[in-house]
Amino acid sequence: MISEVQVSNDTDRIGRLLNRAIQALGLAHRSDQNDPQIALVLAEAHGERFRHKNQSADVLAVNLLLDRMGTPPELQDRIATLRSRITRPPTALSRQG
Repeated sequence: MISEVQVSNDTDRIGRLLNRAIQALGLAHRSDQNDPQIALVLAEAHGERFRHKNQSADVLAVNLLLDRMGTPPELQDRIATLRSRITRPPTALSRQG
C-alpha cells in the first residue's frame, strides 16, 4: 500500500491507502509491540501521511513510536531519515490536490 502512494496522483486514493496501511500496521504493532521493524514501518506510514495530509498528529505518532523503540543499530539510517523528513515543512513535500 505504501509503495502505491509513491506512484499515485489521486490524492483521495493516497489518503485511503495511507489510512488502511496505518490501520493494518497499527493492529500488527499492538500484537507485537517489541518488534522494532513493525514500529518503524508504522512510523514511516505516519510520516507519509504527514507529508501528504499535513496532520500534526502524525508527527506526534512518529516521534512516540521512534522514541519507544529506541535506536536499534540496524535501523539507525532509516530512523534518521524519517526524523529528518518530518522536520521539513510539509508544504514543500506534499502534493497539491
